[in-house]
Amino acid sequence: MKKKSNKKLSEPQLQRASMLFATLSEPSRLRLLQALQEGSLSVGELVEATGLSQANVSKHLTVLHGARLVKKSRAGVFVNYELADSVVDQLCGLVCAKMERDLAEEARALNG
Repeated sequence: MKKKSNKKLSEPQLQRASMLFATLSEPSRLRLLQALQEGSLSVGELVEATGLSQANVSKHLTVLHGARLVKKSRAGVFVNYELADSVVDQLCGLVCAKMERDLAEEARALNG
Protein backbone atom coordinates (compact mmCIF):
# COMPACT_ATOMS: atom_id res chain seq x y z
CA MET A 1 0.00 0.00 0.00
CA LYS A 2 1.39 3.37 -1.03
CA LYS A 3 1.98 5.80 1.83
CA LYS A 4 0.49 9.26 1.54
CA SER A 5 2.47 12.12 2.93
CA ASN A 6 -0.07 13.87 5.14
CA LYS A 7 0.70 17.09 6.92
CA LYS A 8 1.73 16.42 10.51
CA LEU A 9 -0.62 17.88 13.08
CA SER A 10 0.52 19.94 16.04
CA GLU A 11 -0.35 18.78 19.54
CA PRO A 12 -3.38 21.14 19.80
CA GLN A 13 -4.57 19.94 16.40
CA LEU A 14 -4.20 16.30 17.50
CA GLN A 15 -6.29 17.10 20.58
CA ARG A 16 -9.03 18.66 18.41
CA ALA A 17 -8.94 15.69 16.02
CA SER A 18 -9.30 13.35 18.98
CA MET A 19 -12.32 15.32 20.22
CA LEU A 20 -13.85 15.13 16.73
CA PHE A 21 -13.46 11.34 16.61
CA ALA A 22 -14.88 11.10 20.14
CA THR A 23 -17.92 13.04 18.94
CA LEU A 24 -18.30 10.60 16.06
CA SER A 25 -17.96 7.55 18.32
CA GLU A 26 -21.61 7.72 19.44
CA PRO A 27 -23.92 5.59 17.21
CA SER A 28 -26.88 7.93 17.71
CA ARG A 29 -24.86 10.83 16.30
CA LEU A 30 -23.89 8.71 13.32
CA ARG A 31 -27.58 7.92 12.75
CA LEU A 32 -28.32 11.65 12.73
CA LEU A 33 -25.48 12.42 10.30
CA GLN A 34 -26.65 9.58 8.07
CA ALA A 35 -30.18 11.00 8.03
CA LEU A 36 -28.86 14.48 7.25
CA GLN A 37 -27.02 13.17 4.20
CA GLU A 38 -30.45 13.29 2.52
CA GLY A 39 -30.71 17.04 3.17
CA SER A 40 -31.97 19.54 5.71
CA LEU A 41 -34.36 18.13 8.35
CA SER A 42 -36.21 19.43 11.39
CA VAL A 43 -35.89 17.84 14.82
CA GLY A 44 -39.25 16.13 14.33
CA GLU A 45 -38.16 14.72 10.98
CA LEU A 46 -34.91 13.50 12.55
CA VAL A 47 -36.88 11.79 15.33
CA GLU A 48 -38.94 10.01 12.68
CA ALA A 49 -35.91 9.13 10.52
CA THR A 50 -33.78 7.75 13.35
CA GLY A 51 -36.28 6.34 15.85
CA LEU A 52 -34.56 8.28 18.64
CA SER A 53 -36.53 10.29 21.19
CA GLN A 54 -36.91 14.03 20.74
CA ALA A 55 -34.81 14.69 23.83
CA ASN A 56 -32.06 12.38 22.56
CA VAL A 57 -32.07 13.97 19.10
CA SER A 58 -31.85 17.46 20.60
CA LYS A 59 -29.01 16.47 22.93
CA HIS A 60 -26.95 14.90 20.15
CA LEU A 61 -27.65 17.75 17.72
CA THR A 62 -26.26 20.17 20.31
CA VAL A 63 -23.03 18.13 20.45
CA LEU A 64 -22.83 17.86 16.65
CA HIS A 65 -23.47 21.57 16.26
CA GLY A 66 -20.80 22.38 18.86
CA ALA A 67 -18.34 20.24 16.89
CA ARG A 68 -19.29 22.15 13.71
CA LEU A 69 -20.52 18.99 12.03
CA VAL A 70 -24.05 20.32 11.53
CA LYS A 71 -25.48 23.78 11.09
CA LYS A 72 -28.94 24.99 11.92
CA SER A 73 -31.35 27.52 10.52
CA ARG A 74 -34.71 28.74 11.71
CA ALA A 75 -37.74 28.26 9.46
CA GLY A 76 -40.64 29.85 11.31
CA VAL A 77 -41.18 27.87 14.50
CA PHE A 78 -38.97 25.01 13.30
CA VAL A 79 -35.21 24.65 13.44
CA ASN A 80 -33.72 22.74 10.52
CA TYR A 81 -30.37 21.01 10.62
CA GLU A 82 -28.03 20.08 7.80
CA LEU A 83 -24.47 18.87 7.37
CA ALA A 84 -22.14 21.80 7.95
CA ASP A 85 -19.52 20.80 5.43
CA SER A 86 -19.19 18.42 2.48
CA VAL A 87 -16.22 16.88 4.33
CA VAL A 88 -18.69 15.30 6.76
CA ASP A 89 -20.39 13.51 3.85
CA GLN A 90 -17.00 12.48 2.43
CA LEU A 91 -15.87 11.14 5.81
CA CYS A 92 -19.04 9.06 6.10
CA GLY A 93 -18.40 7.71 2.59
CA LEU A 94 -14.83 6.76 3.47
CA VAL A 95 -15.95 4.93 6.61
CA CYS A 96 -18.70 3.08 4.72
CA ALA A 97 -16.21 2.03 2.03
CA LYS A 98 -13.80 0.74 4.69
CA MET A 99 -16.59 -1.25 6.35
CA GLU A 100 -17.59 -2.81 3.02
CA ARG A 101 -13.99 -3.86 2.32
CA ASP A 102 -13.61 -5.30 5.83
CA LEU A 103 -16.88 -7.26 5.55
CA ALA A 104 -15.87 -8.64 2.14
CA GLU A 105 -12.48 -9.68 3.52
CA GLU A 106 -14.12 -11.37 6.52
CA ALA A 107 -16.53 -13.21 4.22
CA ARG A 108 -13.65 -14.44 2.05
CA ALA A 109 -11.79 -15.65 5.15
CA LEU A 110 -14.85 -17.56 6.39
CA ASN A 111 -15.49 -19.15 3.01
CA GLY A 112 -11.97 -20.39 2.80
